[in-house]
Amino acid sequence: MVEMVKMFEFTINVHIIFILALAILMIRNLTILFFEENFIKLAKKIRFPTAMLHSLIAINFFTGILLMSFPIAYNLPIDSNFYIMSFIMIAITLFIMIAEIKRYKRIRVIKSTETKLQQEFIKFAKKIYIIDLILIVSIFLIYKII
Repeated sequence: MVEMVKMFEFTINVHIIFILALAILMIRNLTILFFEENFIKLAKKIRFPTAMLHSLIAINFFTGILLMSFPIAYNLPIDSNFYIMSFIMIAITLFIMIAEIKRYKRIRVIKSTETKLQQEFIKFAKKIYIIDLILIVSIFLIYKII
């Protein structure tokens, strides 16, 4: 039982590390959106880490599901807020996944001459990253309060 509790705590730490990595990558992309003037350079800088961003989202989803299964599989003592928080985190992860897919689909079809679409994409991507970061920070704060 003690080993399972230690494994559970270790998995929580791994989950948090990958959430922080995801947030750092999102902050990087958001910074690029605010400061890069040339859309072609912006698109290259944002496209390059897209696979890493999607991998981090998948890792967080997987470790989150793994964390949900620990108490059930090993009869670990948890409070009722654990499952409420878990389902909120799943909803946030799904939102982030869908938003990232939409962001990627929008950027790949924009040509270098379509300045209106470029500006619309930049506004859209800024909104997505800001909302994602607010959701990540808020769930972390709620988790710490509860």
